[in-house]
This record gives sequence, C-alpha cells and structure tokens, in this order.
Amino acid sequence: MKLPYGFSDIKKTAKNLCRCCPIEGCDTQVEYPSRKNPCNGPSNYCQIHKIYRRKNTYIYKEKTDNLITGIDLFKNVFDNQDNVKFDKERIGNENSEDALSWNVFVTLKKANELKAVVSLITSKSYEEEPELILWGYNLNSPNKPINELEIFRKKYELEIPVKTEPDIILNTAKEAQGD
Repeated sequence: MKLPYGFSDIKKTAKNLCRCCPIEGCDTQVEYPSRKNPCNGPSNYCQIHKIYRRKNTYIYKEKTDNLITGIDLFKNVFDNQDNVKFDKERIGNENSEDALSWNVFVTLKKANELKAVVSLITSKSYEEEPELILWGYNLNSPNKPINELEIFRKKYELEIPVKTEPDIILNTAKEAQGD
C-alpha cells in the first residue's frame, strides 16, 4: 500500500507558487483553477501523481488515496447509497481533518487501543474496547447512523440541509471493576 504524500514529498518553494505539480521532482505543468481552468479539470491534473492542483494544496483524484488504513471499510460505510457523510469527497483533500480523524482512530481501533485513549481522557480504566462511531456511523455495524443521532435529526433538523455530524464518538460499555 502506498501512503499519502507527506511533508517531505512537497516542493520547498515559497508557498509552492510554481505552476507545476507540487510533488518534489515532478515538472508536470499544472495550472491553478480559474474561470477558464475549472477545478478538477485536465489543466489542473497531474497524471503521474493522480492529484488536482490548488493554489497552496492538492486534492487526490481518488479520495481514498488520502487514507492509510481501513479503505475497504470506508468504502463499505460511505459508498453505501443509504449512508450520508456530508462532504465525503473532501476526504481526498491533502489537508482534510476528516481523513486525519479516520486515519488516527481506525488505526487505534485496529490496534485495540481505543480504551487506552478513553482511559487517558477520563482517568478511568475500561474492560472492553469502546465502539468507534465516526460521523454518526458505528464502525461495528455501519449500515445506518446511530439511533440517537437519527432521533436528534428528526426532532431538530427537519429543515436543515446539512445535518449534524459528530466527527468522533467513543462509546464505552462499562468501567473496569475497582475504579
């Protein structure tokens, strides 16, 4: 698996102002988006690195190229037509906080270290790994948003086009004995 581009992969020019691919060693001519060169058009695209150029950043053509783990899980959850993750395409943005959340917390989940995180936050110990809920979807059963979120949305957000979407919830079952 190829990791997303990192700080060391980016050209070191002042704010990367050259009109070329922002990846070190690539001289592919890539324009900034403008009225005559729309976003995600062929003039802003580096075919070598599969990214679209922006003024001070870039966007992966394939959004999941910005993820380092759980790519099949992400696709399973958020490419499901019934599941709504607002701005899911932004996962492919080089500076996506949603990609950061996914990469960190799914990695911790795979390593069974979520209870250590909760213990650090709460100063309590837990017997079981907490459930990881990202953007309202429990990754243990990701077919629909958690019930509490659905109830909240139906009660308070009927007229709102972009619904509440908590980034990260760690749902703990019970504390360890003796705490």
